[in-house]
Amino acid sequence: MKHNKKKIIIAIDGFSSSGKSTLAKAISKKLKYKYLDTGGMYRSIALLAIREKIFNSDLWNHQNFLHLLKKKYFK
Repeated sequence: MKHNKKKIIIAIDGFSSSGKSTLAKAISKKLKYKYLDTGGMYRSIALLAIREKIFNSDLWNHQNFLHLLKKKYFK
């Protein structure tokens, strides 16, 4: 039997240090949803780009970054 369950995505917006992650983790636990820390993902990618000097002046060089990701993580 095939179930047609709708996927529900909950996004929480707010100022830094306002408790968004704490609230999101509590909601996901209560509702038995998966928790995805997109803020942590963003910071990790930014840190990798900074460490690998994937910048051209003040501009983001996305081609160099995609190449780096493919080389390091998608072998």
